[in-house]
Amino acid sequence: MTLAAVRFHALAGRTCGLKFMEYHHICIPHAFQGCSDLPNGTAGDTMESLMPASERTRHQQFVKALQHEAIACESESCPGPIQATDLSQVRDRVKVFELTCERCGWRDCVSGREEPGPPWDETALLDLAYEHLMHQQPVCPNDDTPVVFTSLPNPRRKGRYRLSCYYCGRQAEMDWPPPEARL
Repeated sequence: MTLAAVRFHALAGRTCGLKFMEYHHICIPHAFQGCSDLPNGTAGDTMESLMPASERTRHQQFVKALQHEAIACESESCPGPIQATDLSQVRDRVKVFELTCERCGWRDCVSGREEPGPPWDETALLDLAYEHLMHQQPVCPNDDTPVVFTSLPNPRRKGRYRLSCYYCGRQAEMDWPPPEARL
């Protein structure tokens, strides 16, 4: 029996209020959030939801600026649009945006926070690549910021990408398809 099977059987024996949703005779686990004795008892919480309220607001502004989305002015009496200007250099690992209201002149600066933490592991990289291939927005597992895929030149005509989170500064390069998927 594999280690994964042992863990599955150990978790299956616990009673933690799992909810199942039946759909055309298929049972799908709906939520593990009620089980406090699982390894990650806070499953379902995102990193953004664990941030303080002020930092969460700044993170949301950062994500909107990164994706060129509309940002509303923070002044109480001004519903004006915000102009986001990217102040970072091409090779910066963390981006910096200057926010300026076109109506009232309000100004602010939002930037990521470079974390010296561990790099993404292979599982996280494969999850990000899978989400990208499925045309979904891959997000950094550390801070829920969208990950940017940049195609790199490769003389052997195989896919090579740089994955970048411009909030925490993590970057990785990967070949596609991965070596274990090649025949």
